[in-house]
Amino acid sequence: MEDCFFLVLVVGPGHVLVAVDVAQADIRVLAAMAESFPFSTGTHLWRINKLKHDPALFPARQLFTNWRVLLKDHRNPHYMGGSQKLGPAYSPKMKKVLAEAFQSETNRVPTKTERRAGKTPWDFYNEVAVKVFGSVKSRKIAKILALSTVNGKTAKGLADDLFGSTAKADVAKAKQYIQSFYAAFPDVDAFKTLITEQIARTGMVETFGGRPRASLGHRWMVTEPELEIRVTYARSDDLWLRVRPLKASLRCLTCYVVSAEVADDDSPFFTNLIYHHEKERPGMLPKGRLSDLPYRFFNPPQAMMYCLPIRNVSWRSIRAVRTLPESANYPGEFSLYRGFDKIARQLFNHIAQGGTADVVKLMMLEVCKHGGVCERYNARIVNVVHDELVFEVPEMSRQKWCAFMSELREALGEDPPGFKVPIKIEVKIARKFGEM
Repeated sequence: MEDCFFLVLVVGPGHVLVAVDVAQADIRVLAAMAESFPFSTGTHLWRINKLKHDPALFPARQLFTNWRVLLKDHRNPHYMGGSQKLGPAYSPKMKKVLAEAFQSETNRVPTKTERRAGKTPWDFYNEVAVKVFGSVKSRKIAKILALSTVNGKTAKGLADDLFGSTAKADVAKAKQYIQSFYAAFPDVDAFKTLITEQIARTGMVETFGGRPRASLGHRWMVTEPELEIRVTYARSDDLWLRVRPLKASLRCLTCYVVSAEVADDDSPFFTNLIYHHEKERPGMLPKGRLSDLPYRFFNPPQAMMYCLPIRNVSWRSIRAVRTLPESANYPGEFSLYRGFDKIARQLFNHIAQGGTADVVKLMMLEVCKHGGVCERYNARIVNVVHDELVFEVPEMSRQKWCAFMSELREALGEDPPGFKVPIKIEVKIARKFGEM
């Protein structure tokens, strides 16, 4: 279908297509965001907890006299696990290596050899290749690596792009490439870690233009006072847990479990209530437990951090989320949940790609500021493709139109607030969109 579109978009006699493309748009936006973010990791997470949100984060905390004391009282003395940390802490004062790479684009003087050969004096992917691999010969790998970072690809996805294989050795090599990239650009690693922490606690992000995007299921888990989550374990339990979320981390949702019932419709115990925090069953069972079957929910293979009714529920074990019919914000809603890692990649990607959309919108607005410019050159916009604006322009006006569009670089450099990375605009001309 996409190839057909490229073939169909053809101009008539006497006209050409002019595409205005923002070079390395997604990576430039990421560099600008990482360069200008105003708070350290600690301050940003503190602000998330202290500032008012609409709807409020973790309203279930208000249902308890002191939720922190509640967690402390139910701490399991046999728990031997540790905490997870993904990367270095972000600081506004740290060296912004990625932004500096782009800023050097405007400062670097071409060599005599480059001037004689007519070569482009600066290439971002060459810069990445030198920083990561020590040689411009690895430019192709560096380009795929840089783009995969913005798109949030895993080592497995990168191995498939680089080697066309997901064999163990190739995935290990791709993982090493990713680690080398973050070692060369520690500011990107720190900024990504900060945003991942934010996503865990809020379920949403914003572009530099202020456009939000949320993961509904995750957002419900951090804003609803009480809801139900479907939890499964490999070859084991399949349960609907009714919970009151108390806090979120990179690994799990810490919540007060109200009840648990069997969710597997193939089970003879389907819909059976196996736990309720206020009920007791006569016998030797602890309070709340209503079944003597060996559910993993009661007998996990390793000691849990908390004893019931408090439980850390791993993000990777959550399969679906549904709100209660009486919910004030999302009554009776349902959403599948694909795991936090995938959600974090998607939302982090929105910062870059959504930011690119902001830049393209600014380009359109800048064109509109020059009143009547399209009429003056008889140009009209025919398509917008991610980081490109495509115009149909008369052949006789194309040079003047291209000169006008090239000047947008200077105009746009001042418009995005705090956007300290130079925007590079490339103009391409063809009669068919597929030839650009």
